[in-house]
Amino acid sequence: MSKFRKNNTKKALLFTLAFAVIIAGALAVTLLTDWNPLGNLVGPTQEDPGKTEPENPQPDNMVDVEPNDPEPELPVTFNIPDRMRAVTILPGEDYLTEKNEAADSVKKEIDAALDAAKDLGMNTVLVGTSTEDFAAYESLTRPTANAVFDPLDYLLAGARSRGMYVYCFYDLKATYDGAKLVTYPRFDTALMNGIEKELGAFLEKYSPDGLFFTNYDFPESDTAFADYMNCGGGMSYQDYLDGASRQVVELASSLVRKKSPGVQVGLVTEPQWATTKENEAGQNTLDPYSMLTDGHCDAKAMIEDKLVDMIAVKAFGSLTDSKIPFERIVKWWSELAAENEVRMYAIHAADRMANSSYTGWGSSDQMTKQAITLESYKGCGGSVFYGLASMTADPAGSVTLLKKYFRNEVNTDYIMTELSISVPAKLTYSTYEPTVLFRGASDPTNPVTVNGTEIKTDATGISPRAIT
Repeated sequence: MSKFRKNNTKKALLFTLAFAVIIAGALAVTLLTDWNPLGNLVGPTQEDPGKTEPENPQPDNMVDVEPNDPEPELPVTFNIPDRMRAVTILPGEDYLTEKNEAADSVKKEIDAALDAAKDLGMNTVLVGTSTEDFAAYESLTRPTANAVFDPLDYLLAGARSRGMYVYCFYDLKATYDGAKLVTYPRFDTALMNGIEKELGAFLEKYSPDGLFFTNYDFPESDTAFADYMNCGGGMSYQDYLDGASRQVVELASSLVRKKSPGVQVGLVTEPQWATTKENEAGQNTLDPYSMLTDGHCDAKAMIEDKLVDMIAVKAFGSLTDSKIPFERIVKWWSELAAENEVRMYAIHAADRMANSSYTGWGSSDQMTKQAITLESYKGCGGSVFYGLASMTADPAGSVTLLKKYFRNEVNTDYIMTELSISVPAKLTYSTYEPTVLFRGASDPTNPVTVNGTEIKTDATGISPRAIT
């Protein structure tokens, strides 16, 4: 045997003896203790069947509790009026009406606006939070109206001290271009980051009863395709257009529900989602603008997918409007809201009251008729009257009649009676007779005039009367 082989044999023998000693030591330690040096490598050891220990040992005065039971989530509660009667209070119109206005002056404007809303019989105010020039709150990214005074904080406190609910409009895409607030022109990461930063900071400071988001649609612009090429990633151009609005609303909704779960999430919608020609589920209306096709904004799907708790619909048409009649608009949206357990409110065009340049708005009872009409629809939770100044002006007694209706002081059957003439049978004809007999029906709470002269009416309307 060679020297090399002899040395290797000795080394192997020594190595075998050393390994045997290590194994014997490990076995001895294992037998004498509970420690298993290989436990972390080969998994848990098998329990000794002869060894018993009490299950879940606890002090005698403790109740058995599962070790990792999650804490139950507290229910979210909202502040919601039984029947909303709201009026808008807007910066630049009702408060912050002058540039660099002193804080005391702004406070007086806010107090006067809130007192006026209360006198009108309103239980809610819907507050604007920005203009084209500034934000009416302490903002991180938008210029503010006053560096030493927070108008929105004062307004929220003032509304609540008067026992009123307070909601806010919030513009999702407003951005500062160095001169004024404008709509951010494209859908990209910068927009989403800006919303998260600005809205997140807003929610940390303010807690209105609800937020109604505005400016969340994406009409196709001249630069839309170029924006898509720069920001669209791997999606199709149509998906880029159609998906932008939803992603913006999803982000804003999730921020509110995470940071301020007691604040309701809402959308202000246009009158028309889509026509029946554009979508079989659409509306029998003729507005030039459809949210779905022109704004690439599927508000209907957002409601169905529970992204929001409420909607406020711009129901600006009169009851006799040929394109967007009030009742037809309200019916479609309220039924959608009721099916999805979302609250719906109608925004009335109070600034059109007693203005005959708008179809159907010349009569002083148009606003009251709209409020009565809403009572027929289960999904509708009330009214938002757009324009505090118009409401306080009370053109032709329109608001006086509305307030009587709120106080149950008028007969709604009379209000809904349209002026009609039964005699003569034709409204246009020629006669050489010196006297003409008129008979018809009218709302006895409103005056009836002939050639500017008021005639007497009774509970049945226009009694037979000769006019010479």
